[in-house]
Amino acid sequence: MKKNCLIIIVLFLMSSAVFSQEKKYDIAEGIIHAQTTTLGMTYETITYFKDYGRMQTVETNAEMYGKVIKSRFIMTNEYVYMLDMDGKTGTKSKITDNFDETIEDIDYNNTSPEYQEEHQIKDLGEEVVAGKKCKKMSMVLNGAESIFSIWKNIILKSETKQGGLEVIMFATKVIENPTFPKGIFDIPNDFIIEEISLD
Repeated sequence: MKKNCLIIIVLFLMSSAVFSQEKKYDIAEGIIHAQTTTLGMTYETITYFKDYGRMQTVETNAEMYGKVIKSRFIMTNEYVYMLDMDGKTGTKSKITDNFDETIEDIDYNNTSPEYQEEHQIKDLGEEVVAGKKCKKMSMVLNGAESIFSIWKNIILKSETKQGGLEVIMFATKVIENPTFPKGIFDIPNDFIIEEISLD
């Protein structure tokens, strides 16, 4: 159950919007260190992005059953890869239109008045997160109620509630124009990858 929960959280943090031709973020590339908490568990995540967010990799470190599990999630133009870095195994799933829109998918610079009214988007002022001055907002999307803080169209802090699940995420460090670790956006050649469906 813990592993399935981790997959859901990372897919929530990553955005299917990276596949659009328009730029997603207002900064070309960066690295974001964050903590995500849900169901009494806390996960350390590092998000790497380039090409204004069209390409993303998320690394997680999570303790499960007394063992630290290192995972890597990579989104390409067609697939999301979920990799077990210790076991050198993984899965890939084709991105489809069936992926539900999340708060990570929205271009908050260009939301129409109609969209804002439909999803009850409210301006809550400003907040500093990880040293960055953010715009704080709230909205309701697909039945989920969220309060979040945005910097350069990137969500650096969020509290989302849907049903009995609450997910809290906040960035602890933001690095602009970084030097990326070698191969961080590449699919390892020596991993055994199985294709599965997320529909």
